Formats: sequence, C-alpha cells, structure tokens
Amino acid sequence: VDTTLNKCIGVLDSEGVRLTCDNLIMATPYVPLQLRPLYETHTHSVNRCVLITDRSLLPTESDQISIITIPVENESKVVRGLELSPSSYACPKPFHIVHLILEGDGCRTAEEVLSPTVQLLFRQANTADCDSPSDSRPRVLWAIYFNHLTSDPSSDLPSGLFHVLSSYPGGSIDFDEGVHEARRIFEQICPGEEFLPPAPNPEDIIMDDVHDNPGHGNPGHGDPTDPSDPGHGDPADPSDPA
Repeated sequence: VDTTLNKCIGVLDSEGVRLTCDNLIMATPYVPLQLRPLYETHTHSVNRCVLITDRSLLPTESDQISIITIPVENESKVVRGLELSPSSYACPKPFHIVHLILEGDGCRTAEEVLSPTVQLLFRQANTADCDSPSDSRPRVLWAIYFNHLTSDPSSDLPSGLFHVLSSYPGGSIDFDEGVHEARRIFEQICPGEEFLPPAPNPEDIIMDDVHDNPGHGNPGHGDPTDPSDPGHGDPADPSDPA
C-alpha cells in the first residue's frame, strides 16, 4: 500500500515475489494486520455447527432439502438450519448433513450457544438414551462447532483494495448475497460497465468456415481416399525408376 496516495499498488506472494496491480480483491482474513483496525469495528461473529446424522429430521418417502427455524429461548434471535439429504450429493445414504447458524455476540463460543438446540433436536451418541426405542430423534454421529467472522463494507480501506465480506448463511439457500457483493465490487472497479451482460443468442453467433482438412487447397497433400483430390492414390515409391 502506498501510504502517500493511500492506494493499493501490489501484493507479495508466499515466496516474496511482488505482483503489481491496480486493484486487489481478497477475503477478509487476508486483509493485512495493519489495516484491520479500519474495519474491525464492523466485524461480527456467527456461530456455526455442522452435524452428520443417521436420519432426517423430517423423514419422507423421497429425499429432500429441509430449511428449519428454531427460536432461541430468552433471545430475539433464531437458529437457521439447513438439512442436506443424500440427493444433494453432500453425503452418502442413509446419512444427512445439518448446518446450524446463529448470529453471535462475540462473548460465547459456538458450542455454548448451539448445544441446547442440538440437544433439543437430536440424540447424542454414546449417551445412555441414544438407543432408546421411544426416542425417534435422529442421532448425531459427528459434530463440529466453530465461529465464523464476517464484516460490513468499510470505506476506510485504501483505494483499489476490496475485501469480500464473507456474508454468513441466513435463511435462504440461493446466491443473492454473493451476487450483490460481486456487483458492488465490480461497479467500483469498472464504473459504467454492464455487470454480467446476458449471453448472446446462439442463433446470432456467426462461426468462421474452418476446414477440417489441414491439406485443403494444397495439391498432393489432400485426402488419399478422395478420387477427385489431386493427391489421391498411394505415394510414389522412391525406388520406382519411373
């Protein structure tokens, strides 16, 4: 970063090679340490949990992807859940993958916050009641808890430096937030240009007439199987006196 111009002018790779550039896009964790105070006030934590279970929370005759919302006791926030079945190619049969997401306060770990929800919805492996026939809840086979950091855009970063916000998953499973973020960065780098212009109609594309035969138009080097080609026939035998 050129401190005089307050502008990004390049990047050093892992081997110390300097690459000059006018613009640089990076994920938030890669923002240099000296620049992080400029946006840390806009950073917040998201509690995440990923589970592997032995069956679906909402069993049906056909595999499906389920979106669930669970209120949090004594809080105004809700836990967002996404259950992926084998039909999503996220896991083999008969297992399911469950993602649980809850906005954090930065004071508690993901396990502290999301454990009550996990215990409410699932049976825990290696517990006394995990094999109880009267308990129809899915059983957790594997679990991991972690905190995901995300941030809001900051105008205090040097010009030419853009950080991807890494927006946390919410109640939707589409890519709208990612597209909005890409548009925001694109319009700053390429003002006035069209973002994601539509692809041309295939019928409007004019293809050049390219001959498959590289020897076309070169007598003596055409298709030997074509009687009309001047090069038709076997090559001359060097030992033939004629």
